[in-house]
Amino acid sequence: MSEQTDKIKIPMAVMIFIWVSLMWNLLGVMNFFFQLTVDAQTLAQMTEAQRQMYEATPGWLTALFGIAVVTGLAGSGMLMFKMAKAAPVLLISLIAVVAQMAVSLIVLDAYAVLGASALIMPAIVTLWAIVLVMISRRGVTKGWFY
Repeated sequence: MSEQTDKIKIPMAVMIFIWVSLMWNLLGVMNFFFQLTVDAQTLAQMTEAQRQMYEATPGWLTALFGIAVVTGLAGSGMLMFKMAKAAPVLLISLIAVVAQMAVSLIVLDAYAVLGASALIMPAIVTLWAIVLVMISRRGVTKGWFY
């Protein structure tokens, strides 16, 4: 680190967004592990359509979910430490998010099973991932991350 990069301050709003993103992605990782460990009792509490959608989810789609949340968490953590290498990690997360959401909506027809919430949460997650990529790239050009 040079003295010049040490003096560049990240705007407070950006730091708050990064902290919240770290927590957001931690929740995503927890949700991923929840999905991996669904037991018979939890399955029994689902509607028939939800259970069928869960059982029809291919393993590679679950792996894509894992990639999205783990790289999102890692990238957010890297931003906390002002690491420019967060940008490509967060781009991987964004690509995985978009692919996972598209497959869930199109192939699994999540809208038919979950209704409007099948559109709202994917939109929020995708937008969040886009903003993280934008912040990471802008931060590199502004010298926030090195």
